[in-house]
Amino acid sequence: MAVLTNLAEVQAQLKEFGTQASNQISKSTGSRVGARIRTELRRMAPRGDSGELRRSIRTKTRRGRNGLYYTQVRLTSN
Repeated sequence: MAVLTNLAEVQAQLKEFGTQASNQISKSTGSRVGARIRTELRRMAPRGDSGELRRSIRTKTRRGRNGLYYTQVRLTSN
């Protein structure tokens, strides 16, 4: 499958799958992108003695009110 950059084309491709499968695909894609961003942020974070700042950068995938999934990269308290 070729890499698509046009949003309309991506949505058309997802409609070929069932609703549940397309939801799972979009959820896993968002999670993977969030994980890459999290990794880059952890690399850029200053190295302290305890490393708490690096460990506090986490991702969370949620479902919005419109039914679409989104991934947050955020700081959490340990």
